[in-house]
Amino acid sequence: MMTGFEPHPWVRGGQMQTLMAYFGASPDQVSADEYVHVPLADGDQLELVINHPAGPAKANIYLMHGLGGDSDSTYKLRLTKKLLPLGFRIIRHNHRGNGVHVKNVRGTYHSGSAPDVLSCIKAIDARWPKLPLGLIGFSLSGTILLNLLARHASEVSALGIDAHALTVCSPLDLSASADALSELRNKHYDLHFARTTIAQLLRRKFISEDFVAKHLQRPTLRKVDELITAPYGGFSGADHYYRSCSPKPILGQINIDTHILAAADDPIVPVKSILGSAMGSQVRMQIETSGGHMGFLGRKLTAHADYRWLDCFIESWINIHLVTV
Repeated sequence: MMTGFEPHPWVRGGQMQTLMAYFGASPDQVSADEYVHVPLADGDQLELVINHPAGPAKANIYLMHGLGGDSDSTYKLRLTKKLLPLGFRIIRHNHRGNGVHVKNVRGTYHSGSAPDVLSCIKAIDARWPKLPLGLIGFSLSGTILLNLLARHASEVSALGIDAHALTVCSPLDLSASADALSELRNKHYDLHFARTTIAQLLRRKFISEDFVAKHLQRPTLRKVDELITAPYGGFSGADHYYRSCSPKPILGQINIDTHILAAADDPIVPVKSILGSAMGSQVRMQIETSGGHMGFLGRKLTAHADYRWLDCFIESWINIHLVTV
């Protein structure tokens, strides 16, 4: 595995790491080689964007986006461009309501949407049986992934896949992250996530402009979770949703190799909220002293002529766990 993260001297601290990584140069779009639509038990479907390598695939790399993202999130595009030439098939997940061809779904996604992902993993295994699978969840999708691996451990094991999981800057205690977002120093993140989520729901006509004008003129993510995520997800309110879908207490139930990458200065996932997690022997937690939320802009240029330490870390993790020598 790669050596520890050293931040770029001009990008110090969690806030700078987060913002500079987000506003850094965006990669060009990557056209889909194929779209796969996975039916769900309730009649909805999810769209997966597939990019195939030139030759036989060494492994399937399954990338899951954070809140407000989709298959074209910049970190997914970067990794697709870097990993595809190395012989990996890239599968870019879209949660409910996202994707080019799938808009009119009745449900929405949240931290407990593990059954949706399980349906997709089963579809991938049926298409490419027994090929090694790297499951990578960014931010909120890492929370979903950990819930899947813990709450559906027997179902995942029954597939018999050589699967390994990696989560990046993922909330383990949803209430703690909601509290962190409400702090004055983090209000720009809170507003961003709330507005992005609202915009996605408006595009789908899941909620109306009138509803937003009446209830969400001053949006916060906790308010969105209270008024939309919780009731549509079957929870009595935001607190019930946070308690029910925080994976911190159940990490010991995970029975496949899982790596949790975090940063001590992440402004959205407070380090104290992930310390003391009851992890089993299959779960490892790596907390870097810096990196912010999904940042990790490093001191040195990488082999890809950029400062994206995170991308190189992921490439290294894939080569260690998913490539058979």
